[in-house]
Amino acid sequence: MWLNSRGWTGDSPESRRRAEGARLRSELISLGPTFIKIGQMLSTRVDLLPFEYTEELKELLDRVPPFPTEIAFGIVESELGRSVRDLYATIDSAPIAAARLGQVYRARLRTGEEVVVKVQRPDLESRIDLDMATLRHFAPRLQVSDVLKATDWNGIIDEFAAVLADEIDYVREVENAETFRANFSKWNNIHVPKVFHDLSSRRVITMEYIPGVKVDDHAGLRRMGLAPMDVTERLVQAYLKQLLEDGFFHADPHPGNLRVMPDGRLAFFDFGMAGRISIELQSQLVDAFFHIVEKDWRGLLGAAAELGFLRIDPADQEGLDEIGARLIAQYDGLRIGDLTFKDMSEEVADLLYRYPFQIPPHFTFILRALTTIEGIGSKADPDFNFFLVARPHLPKVIF
Repeated sequence: MWLNSRGWTGDSPESRRRAEGARLRSELISLGPTFIKIGQMLSTRVDLLPFEYTEELKELLDRVPPFPTEIAFGIVESELGRSVRDLYATIDSAPIAAARLGQVYRARLRTGEEVVVKVQRPDLESRIDLDMATLRHFAPRLQVSDVLKATDWNGIIDEFAAVLADEIDYVREVENAETFRANFSKWNNIHVPKVFHDLSSRRVITMEYIPGVKVDDHAGLRRMGLAPMDVTERLVQAYLKQLLEDGFFHADPHPGNLRVMPDGRLAFFDFGMAGRISIELQSQLVDAFFHIVEKDWRGLLGAAAELGFLRIDPADQEGLDEIGARLIAQYDGLRIGDLTFKDMSEEVADLLYRYPFQIPPHFTFILRALTTIEGIGSKADPDFNFFLVARPHLPKVIF
C-alpha cells in the first residue's frame, strides 16, 4: 500500500485514487453510523474530494445490524409512557428493517390500523456528539492534507453536525412530513403515510403501514399495470414542484424511501432529511436550468457565481475565461439529451477540485436528490435524461 500510494507500482493515478477511496469507504463502515452518514454526504462533494473517492463513497449502504428488540421496546415504553402491550394490539418481535439511525417494526393498533413503529438507536445523540468532537479534533490535519481540498473543514463539520441533529429529531421529522403532506394535498397521485401523533415522540414514530413495491422494482410495477418510466416521470414532476414552487423538498429520495401503492399512488417516507430554499434561490435555479438546456456555458458560469458555487473575483476575467473555456471545450456540440448529472459531475470533477469551486451547504441536498432521481430513471431507461423529462413540465411550475 505504501509503495502504491507513491506511484511506484505502475498503477495509474486514477486506479490508485479508486483504491484509496475503497479503503476510505471500508474505514467509514468500521467507524459506525455517524461516519457512514458523513461518507454518504461526502459522496456528492466532488469539490472536496477526488472524483474516484466520491464514486466509492456512493457505494455506502444504509444497512447495519439491528439492536436487540428488548432495548427497542424499552425505548418505546420510556418515550410513550406505557407498556408496548398497552400501546399496540400486536407488534412483531423482530424488526423489518434496520438502518444507521434506527429500526422499524410492524404493528397493529387496537383500532385495527396496520402501522410501522420506527425506533431510534440507543445513546445515538451522545455517540454522534463524541464522533463530531473527534472530527473537530482532526480538522487541522484535514486542512493540510495532500488529498483533500483546502477548505473550511470546521465549517464542513458544523454542516454535518447540523444535518445529523435534524435527522435524529423525530419531532422535526414528523413536522416535515406534515409540511410535505400539505404541499401535495391537491395531488391525488402522491401520498404521505398518516402519522399517529399520540404514539410518536422525539425518538419514536408510529405511522401508517403502506403496502406496495419500490420504485425500482420494475417487474412489480409491470404486474400492477404501471410503466416504470411513467412512475419516474411523476417523481421528476414532484421534485420540480418541491424545488421551484414549494421551496421545501425531501432530500433523500432513494428507492427505500419511495413506494408505489397498489392503487398507483407514489408514497414518500422518511422525512428526516429535508431541505428549504428561498424564492431567490428558486429563481436562480430556473436560470441555471435554462442555461444548461440552451448550452449557454458562459451564462451558466455566471449563474454558478451567483449561486455561490464559484469562489472567484468577478473582476478576474482571466480566471473566468479559463474556466469558461474548459466548460465550452467539454460540452459545446453535445445535445441536451447527452447531458446527465452523473456525467457532468464526472467531467467537471477536475474543475471543481482544482479551481475555486465549492458546493454551498444548501445545495448539497439538492444535488443528492437530483442525482438519486437520475439513478432511478436510468435504471428504468438507460437513455433517461432528467433535463429532457423535466423541460416540458417546467412552465407548469414557474408560470
